[in-house]
Amino acid sequence: MWRQFPFDIFERAPNQRSAQQSAYILLMSHDREQTTVEVFQRTDFTGIFRCMAAKLVSTETWDDTQFKRYFPPKGFEPPRALQNFRLMKYYRDWNALMLQLSVTDAERVRQQVFETFKTFKWLPLTGSDRMWATKKLRGGDSIRHLPSRFVDKSAPQIAINP
Repeated sequence: MWRQFPFDIFERAPNQRSAQQSAYILLMSHDREQTTVEVFQRTDFTGIFRCMAAKLVSTETWDDTQFKRYFPPKGFEPPRALQNFRLMKYYRDWNALMLQLSVTDAERVRQQVFETFKTFKWLPLTGSDRMWATKKLRGGDSIRHLPSRFVDKSAPQIAINP
């Protein structure tokens, strides 16, 4: 699952609205295939994003909201309008695994996955209906636009693990 996870995330990364504009993600398809979860365990975004809006999230948001969206518990019913996740192999495999396990075993597996999840320094900042959000994020000490010239522009939103 951890092998599939980064590939799926980058494969579903958003593009800018106009086909004449360059992609937000700099990784080519062969790079995406070679990417491991280690990419989420460091904060060097060189070669990954053309631009991004990074938001420092609270521990509660990271541990509860973000984790639940990436690795929902057994019995979770995703919203009908959920984008990105339903198309990802890791997500389908995860939900299939949760269905097969008892409640106790499912929680035990989730806890083991959470131990790795906690080591990630960043992931796409999920919305209630999508993995990748690109709307403009406005100011505040917890938000950094990179490069800074993209302050008033749409960019992929990244959650930074506190």
